[in-house]
Amino acid sequence: MAVLTLVAAGLAGVPAAPAVSHAPSAGSAVATVTAVPVRGRAAWASGPWLRTAPGADGGDEAGEPPGAAADLPPGDGRHLSAWSPRSALPVAGAGEHVDVVLSPHPDDETLSLGVWIANAVARGDRVIVVALTDGRSTGAAGALGVRLRRPVTRDEIAAARLAELRDAAAQLGVRPDDVYPAHLDDEAGPDGTRATQAEVAAVIAAFAVRFPEATFATMSDTAERHPDHLDAGLALRAALVDGAVGHAAFAISRLRWGLPSPPVTEVMPASAAVRRRVLLAADAYGRWAPAEGRLAVGWTSVHQQFVALLADPRDRVHG
Repeated sequence: MAVLTLVAAGLAGVPAAPAVSHAPSAGSAVATVTAVPVRGRAAWASGPWLRTAPGADGGDEAGEPPGAAADLPPGDGRHLSAWSPRSALPVAGAGEHVDVVLSPHPDDETLSLGVWIANAVARGDRVIVVALTDGRSTGAAGALGVRLRRPVTRDEIAAARLAELRDAAAQLGVRPDDVYPAHLDDEAGPDGTRATQAEVAAVIAAFAVRFPEATFATMSDTAERHPDHLDAGLALRAALVDGAVGHAAFAISRLRWGLPSPPVTEVMPASAAVRRRVLLAADAYGRWAPAEGRLAVGWTSVHQQFVALLADPRDRVHG
């Protein structure tokens, strides 16, 4: 099996995560994991397909495709309808603490909350990952088409991203039945191709009824610029203020670590095993196997963030 060291060949010059002075919390691991199994990523990580993607990092974090609603303010009034689940919500169990992670796109749960999730699983929590969108509007579509040598459809992208999410969630320790796509970016829906605050609020309400004691986590409601991320954060903040949820955590994207925010907690891997889980989850987003529907969308879209995560697996969250 091939091995990828954390400073991958062909990725020289990719900026590492900014250095931060912090002390590990009690029980945090100090062991260093220097390599993880890889499924073909290093061979293409610097290929021309990455240079064709728009934006500073080629994907969801850098901006939406031309004509998308990337510059609209959250809650802009154009999308007001609520959300109805397509399938049954995960079943509540007795005597378990549940954490519900609201991931605006497949990859946010790993890039911004991967350590938080793996730590929670390690201490015995049940973690449910809700994919608010399936990420079909990624700006990496052109880059994927270059590599495939044909146009790639939005449905193909959606299926590939959800496959990446399920793989990554499994690596983090999430049960298969606890990965739930909400499909807020389905063109067939009345709200178009992006998640909105009203839709996310409806998702939160449904899960809060099913899991009233759960801790909810999503992206920051302050240190953020992507509209899907920000709407998710604002919806969870409103639910927390209204008392619909009792406990919440807000993660800051690595791209936004420099923005003003409430006091931040550095979430470090609680053990070497947790650290390895996070690295393997990141690797899941780099798998290229088109015959199996795996298109490495995550790594094509925001490859610099994955490189930074591999080099420095930690999260930043605030309350």
